[in-house]
Amino acid sequence: MSAGIGVEGVSPVAAPRKVSVRRWIALGALLAVGVAIPTLPAVLARSGPATATIPAGFQDWPMWRHDQAHQGVSAETLLSSTSAFKLHWSTNTANTGTTTKSYSSPAVAFNATLNKSIVYVGNQQGEMNAYDATTGLLVWSYKVPKTAGLSKEIETSPAISNGVVYFGDGDWHEYALNATTGALICKSQSLGGITAASPTVANVDGSGDVVFFGDAGPSGNTSDGGHEWAIYGVGNSRGTACATKWMFNAFGNPVGSQTGISGVYSAQAYGHLADGTPVITFGSTDPDDAIYELNASTGAELWRFQAPVLTDSDIGAPSTIAEPGTVGAIGTAPYLDGVVFDTAKSAFTYALDLQTGAQIWVFNIRKTIGHGNPTQSGATLVGGTIYLGYGGGVFALNAATGALVWKTVLGPGVVSSPAVSGPAGSQVLFVGDLAGNVTAYRLADGVSLFSFSTGGLIFASAAVSTGQFFISSSSGFVYAFGQ
Repeated sequence: MSAGIGVEGVSPVAAPRKVSVRRWIALGALLAVGVAIPTLPAVLARSGPATATIPAGFQDWPMWRHDQAHQGVSAETLLSSTSAFKLHWSTNTANTGTTTKSYSSPAVAFNATLNKSIVYVGNQQGEMNAYDATTGLLVWSYKVPKTAGLSKEIETSPAISNGVVYFGDGDWHEYALNATTGALICKSQSLGGITAASPTVANVDGSGDVVFFGDAGPSGNTSDGGHEWAIYGVGNSRGTACATKWMFNAFGNPVGSQTGISGVYSAQAYGHLADGTPVITFGSTDPDDAIYELNASTGAELWRFQAPVLTDSDIGAPSTIAEPGTVGAIGTAPYLDGVVFDTAKSAFTYALDLQTGAQIWVFNIRKTIGHGNPTQSGATLVGGTIYLGYGGGVFALNAATGALVWKTVLGPGVVSSPAVSGPAGSQVLFVGDLAGNVTAYRLADGVSLFSFSTGGLIFASAAVSTGQFFISSSSGFVYAFGQ
C-alpha cells in the first residue's frame, strides 16, 4: 500500500496536448450482430469552445451509472427531447501525441477549489485524466506507474467522493487520487487480479466512505479466479485509507466450489433492505454465472441466484437496485422488498426480490426481440420502466412485470448502459453502440433524435452534467455534447 499525498505520475498542464474489455469485446461478438469494425481515425485536433459557463441547475454524475443504486438517471432538466444537440468539444485522452483506446465511462463532479466541473476519464495506456467540463482543457493527468509483467490499462470508470477519485487498473490495484490535483493518495494491496468492475462508493455506517469493486482474476478473461472487495475510503474513521475492509470469493454452489475459478466483471449496486441492512449486488463470471447479494458491512453472502450456465454466459452487466417502496403495486413483494435488475450474457434479463433473491420475472431477449448478445448493458430505472441495450439497440420493459414497452429500430449492438436526463414528459436517453455511434433517443418511445459517429466502437456509458452529456470511445477521444 502507498499512503500519503504525493505527486507521483501527475502531469498538470495548461492545454491539452488491450485487455480484453473482457470476452465480450471478441471479434466474434461483433460479427455476430453484423457490426463492421470501423477504422480508427488518425489523431484528431481538439475541438470546442475556448470559454463557456456552467448553467444553473446542474447536477454531478459522480460515478458510473450516476448513483450507488446504478439507476442511471440525472435530475437535470437542461437537456430534453426538444434539444438541438451538437458536439461541444472532443479531446484526445492520450497525452503523448499518439492515440489510445478509452473504454472508461466518464464521471463528472463540481470541484469547489477549482470552481469548475471536472470530467474524469481513463484510457488504455494507464492515464486518468481530468478535463474542464466547459472547455475540454486538460486540468491534470495521472499516469499509473508500470509494474513488470502487468498492464496499465484503466478499463474501470472513476468514482468521485469527498474530493477523491477512485479507479481500478490492470496492475491489480485500486487507486485513490486527489480530485483537485491528481496527486496519489494511496492504492490498495495487490488484488491478485485485473480490476474489471467500476467502483461504487458509499458511507455504510456513518464512519466514512467505503469503496466496493471486483476483480476478474490474474488474466482478466479466463476462469482463473477473482474477488469482490471492500476497502476503506480516504477519511474513513474505522480504517486506513485503501486498506481492505473485507474480501469475498466464496463463489459457487456449494459455497466456495468456484473459489479460484470465477471472479467479477459486473459492477456492484448498493442499496438497503426494508430493515435498513446495507447490501451490494453483482454478477459473477464463467463458469459460476450467478447473481449475488452481500451484506455491505461484513461481506457475508445473503443470497445467490443461478443464471443459465452456457458458453460465455457470465453476468457481465451491472446490477441495478430499486429499493423497497419504489416498484410495483403497493403491498406486493417487489414493492415491500425491493428489486434487483440484472442481465446475463445468455440474453436473459432478470428481476429478483432484493430481500430473498427469488425470481420475480425473466425476459428472454433473444426469443422475444429476435437478437441476443451483446447483453452486458445495465438497466436504467425511470419510474416504472427499465431501459437497457442488447444486440440490436435499446429496449424498454415494465419494471414490475417484464413486459416489453418499446424497442428501437434494429441497429448495431449496445454494450453501453443508457443514461437518462430531462424534465418529466420530455426526457431523453443517451447511449453509445458497437458501430461507434452516440445516439440520443426520446425516452417515451425510443425514437432517435440525434446521432454522431466517433469512428471507434463504444463500450463506455454516458454521463450527464452541466447541461451536457459526455462519453468516451475506442477512438481514444472523450466527447461533450449539448445544445
